[in-house]
Amino acid sequence: MRFRLCILLILFFSSVLLLSCRKEEIPSLGLGIQDAYVGVRLQPLYISCGLDDGTYEWRLLNYQRDTIMDTIEQVVSREQNVVVILDKTGDYNYEFVYEKNGERLTHRFSVHIDSELVNYSPYIADVIDYVPAPGRFVNDYLGLVSSPKSYDDVLARCKTIICGGYINKSISLGAFGGYVVFSFDHTVVNKPDAPDFLIYSKIETHSSTPSTNPQGKVYTNSNPGVVWVAFDFNSNGKPDDEEWYELCRPLDGSSIADVARTPNYTITYSINNETRYSRTDSSRVRDFAIADYILWESRYTGSQQLVKDKTSGYIPKLTFDGFDPNAKDGKGAMTTSREYWPLWRTGSKTITLTGTLFPDNGEEKWSGEGSSLQETTRYWALSNTMAHNLPNMSFDISDAIDRDGNRVSLPGIQFVKVQTGVNLQLGHFGSSCTEIQGAVDLHMKP
Repeated sequence: MRFRLCILLILFFSSVLLLSCRKEEIPSLGLGIQDAYVGVRLQPLYISCGLDDGTYEWRLLNYQRDTIMDTIEQVVSREQNVVVILDKTGDYNYEFVYEKNGERLTHRFSVHIDSELVNYSPYIADVIDYVPAPGRFVNDYLGLVSSPKSYDDVLARCKTIICGGYINKSISLGAFGGYVVFSFDHTVVNKPDAPDFLIYSKIETHSSTPSTNPQGKVYTNSNPGVVWVAFDFNSNGKPDDEEWYELCRPLDGSSIADVARTPNYTITYSINNETRYSRTDSSRVRDFAIADYILWESRYTGSQQLVKDKTSGYIPKLTFDGFDPNAKDGKGAMTTSREYWPLWRTGSKTITLTGTLFPDNGEEKWSGEGSSLQETTRYWALSNTMAHNLPNMSFDISDAIDRDGNRVSLPGIQFVKVQTGVNLQLGHFGSSCTEIQGAVDLHMKP
């Protein structure tokens, strides 16, 4: 009897011990985190925890290169998954902590970072997409006088202008909604409290004559662009629609909700092949009142609308860019044959684009001796008037917002989209068209 009781006690305690071991063992195996990882400098390394419905903490403990070790002790994420992007080669040691229902599991692992096989460039590496709206210089800046052989030829021309270093040439995005998408050959890291990349843009100034402006004030013009960024979260090598985030930094401490902007503003351009005439610049042209050349029609979704009465209009061909039926007593005169419609889209009669609309940011000031364009605001500004070293030419990835206007936290970005952000016609200055000349990762800038 006593012997049987001993056997039963042994079996009971063995079962308890076995269950307690399995209780710790099974979740540990389910973490799905390896002991060691190998990555490449400035390329994302994706690490995931296999357990759901708990709390997570990923902590970087230290960094070691050769015989030197730096203690860091920094929490890098509290999400279930972490993306590791490191800019120095060497060995990094991490600790991961998972907690659920009072149970705590800890796992330490290392990440070894190798250098890239080919040195990275701090500048744009590739042009992925180029979809300009109609504009005066869309074709001219690419050197196009006739339709290119293919869209790949168009992208190749863009690459010669904005990829590599800064060469003081531009591509034009045309009127509202026109855009370009480009990429870097590495991840631009989102570093705290610092601008991360810079976009080069053409500088133009217009000075009034001494008689109209005794102080010699220089008037400048600004063609604001919306800047979007994307991180390749699903690691498929391309920016997907749901991965785009707009950069938005309100001025003077205001909230994003207070910013004058219309998201999801859609515009459709239609070309009229029969009436491609130009008109003398006039207030009618500036007010989109002449039914001529390229028609635009707009719509929007959302509660905030900047322009209530301007839902359609025209982009006229300027007098000095084409045929003027009113010149020389009505006989007409040919000045140039500049084409505003993208030449590689001549087979299409419409172009539809969607983006964020900013308020009109300029107006013409007419005088007896000429005109000048005075800038009235500088929101988000890829501006034709900003020197390369001014703060509002630089962009902070921490300013990213989602479609609902909420801040998002991105570890870095590989893709950038720049899009013309105003629907503005300015007489003999033509449409406001954003122009860019390149971009650079400020953390790698020579």
